[in-house]
Amino acid sequence: MPLVVTQRGDRTMLVRKPKSPKIGVTPVREHHAHQLICTCCYAVRVPPMRSHLGYTTCLDCGEKAARQVKHTIVPMNKSNYIACFDTDTLKQLNPKRTT
Repeated sequence: MPLVVTQRGDRTMLVRKPKSPKIGVTPVREHHAHQLICTCCYAVRVPPMRSHLGYTTCLDCGEKAARQVKHTIVPMNKSNYIACFDTDTLKQLNPKRTT
């Protein structure tokens, strides 16, 4: 069954296309005039399902941006784990650090 995008209030949902058309239900269009252009490379059109999820970049640019994010998962002493994005914070968490 084809999928359609519906809006209820402030939420946008992706649901299966109903058998009988309802008011306010519009199918996802595959026309190039309605597709967004990637905000990073400006060369590729963003697929409609990806743009409905809120992404404004193509898959290649999105993957490049995701690979640039660096983080480390650090176990806390007698506690749970913490995601650390800054090297200064990581140095402060080490109890055996002398300087």
